[in-house]
Amino acid sequence: MPIVKICSACINGKSRVVLSALILFGVCSISLNGQEGQEGQEGQENTSIEISDIDNKTESHIYEEKILLEDSTEIDQCFLISKRYIRDGNTDSLALLLKKLSMYFDADSDDLHRLFVYYIVKGDYFSLISDFENELNFLLKARNLLLDSEIKKHVLVNQKIAIIYFRLKDYKSCMEIYKHNLELLEISGSDIDILYSYFGLAECYFELDSFILAKKVCYQSIELSDRTGISESMGFIYSILSDIYILESNIDSARFYVGKGLALSKAQNNVKEIYDNYNSIVRLELLSGNKDKAQSYAELAIQNPIYHVPEVYNSLAEIYTEQGRHKEANQLLQKNIANYIDRDNSISIYDVASTLLKSKYEQENEILEAIRDKEFQRKKFYLLGLASLILLVSALFVLYNQIMTKRKVQKINQDLVERNKNLEQFAFICSHDLKEPIRNIGSFSSLLQQKLKNEKLSSTYDEYFQVINTGTNVLDQIVNSLKIYTEINQDDVLAKSELCITEQINTSIGSMGLSDPDNNVDIRFTNHIKNEKLFSSEYGLQVILTNLISNAIKHNSSAQKTVDIVATKTKKDILITIEDNGPGIAEEYYDQIFLPFKTLRNKATTDSSGLGLAICLRIISVLGGKIWLESIEGKGSKFHVLLNQ
Repeated sequence: MPIVKICSACINGKSRVVLSALILFGVCSISLNGQEGQEGQEGQENTSIEISDIDNKTESHIYEEKILLEDSTEIDQCFLISKRYIRDGNTDSLALLLKKLSMYFDADSDDLHRLFVYYIVKGDYFSLISDFENELNFLLKARNLLLDSEIKKHVLVNQKIAIIYFRLKDYKSCMEIYKHNLELLEISGSDIDILYSYFGLAECYFELDSFILAKKVCYQSIELSDRTGISESMGFIYSILSDIYILESNIDSARFYVGKGLALSKAQNNVKEIYDNYNSIVRLELLSGNKDKAQSYAELAIQNPIYHVPEVYNSLAEIYTEQGRHKEANQLLQKNIANYIDRDNSISIYDVASTLLKSKYEQENEILEAIRDKEFQRKKFYLLGLASLILLVSALFVLYNQIMTKRKVQKINQDLVERNKNLEQFAFICSHDLKEPIRNIGSFSSLLQQKLKNEKLSSTYDEYFQVINTGTNVLDQIVNSLKIYTEINQDDVLAKSELCITEQINTSIGSMGLSDPDNNVDIRFTNHIKNEKLFSSEYGLQVILTNLISNAIKHNSSAQKTVDIVATKTKKDILITIEDNGPGIAEEYYDQIFLPFKTLRNKATTDSSGLGLAICLRIISVLGGKIWLESIEGKGSKFHVLLNQ
């Protein structure tokens, strides 16, 4: 199988990669005890050699890797030296050291503890050179040596595999591993192991723009930190929380958490987290209108040579443009374009690498399961004895048929799941990676328009700039809608809870921004539900109501626009009706309007993505219910939403 290599320059973007740095240098929360899972052996004396010779204590001291070795030998000294090479990124010296260590080990070595450590070090070496396939090979070899009772070692290996998926931007596979780790840690695990699994989940949810779930995991981390007194790397969690509140325009909460994050990161001298919080402060000050402060922190943030954050570069370029510093603004935007091109060229490589790694990981899991099943059957055979031989043969024959049938069904289901994942991944790439070129188009057009305005040539090209701005706005709407369209397939996103119907309607109306009395829109709400309780998904309900109310206003050209919202209860379900006095819709278009990207008018004239009603239909199909339309041309439309209870 070909070796999959990806240059480190391709792995950038907005990811914080806190755990990546920790796992990479082999400083993980685990006591690699040569006696773990082997209690009861007698006549063995152990000498503890603690591998903790790390000078930089900013992040490394969080996870101190302890290996309890049986005696101090040349092999043990090599392991100590390898730790320093990994920390310093000295791949040449590490390769020579591993070549020397390979003489002591082979596949039949009975020193399983040292063999485990050797495989981990080999994996760290391949991680340093971004050879993810070989890294995964040695991690799986290390895991195959473990007993089921060696929970901490399993967690260590899983964390390293999760980091591989994270660096390949396969965030869903990364999350699956962290969730599995939390299940293992419920059996036996330390608080810091649980905390770092939370960190990984929060980072994945943030990268997937699942901000509700990211916020939930952040608060779980804070609660665990307060209860246990563990504060290392919590500056990273505070940075994520502040970014989420910035996106929600909650300035006070964002300022509170970014202040805590920056203070904690400086106290711990955690340079990476300091830069994370600088980036958050830039977004916060721009949202608050404090462009001078935003400029100061942005100029600090771009000094980070490792992590390129396009949003900060764009924001600083806009500030420089307003100050007439067009050359510096152009240089920042050119760096963004170069960064985007690097990432775009690596997308296909990421897909190939992720597919290879995932296939190998699943294959090794199947082999482990097969080995465990075989061992179980062998023990069962001895327990039953000779008297049950005939019954055992019959049972094995039935079991064989069941396994074969189950595998066929699993193969079919796996193929279907894989196809759905590929479709979701394609949609995610479209909705996630298209945002950056859209921003670049808008930024460059604004920069060019400002330059022409300074040269008093703007009026000649105003019409062209209007077309560009309209096009980018529509494309941005399509990308945002596509993100929602793929996001609602996640089970956690549409989780149901008990809601107040009046609060939900008022929240949707408030999001329309209709507080100006001159907007000529009259929205009336009538509630016929006595207890006002509704059992549904708050996120899904808000998306449905916002789309339908927005459409009732957007497509209505009446001098006085009216929208009537009525909530009633049937025998078992809740019915919400939204009626407007707009132009109405002809009956032949009733089905067409619920199809993706289908609109009755040009998208540019309505500022519409064409996905709103398709998203509503998708959410209702997941939640259980139906949506339909009644309309008379020239007299308005009625949209009915029936939600199963």
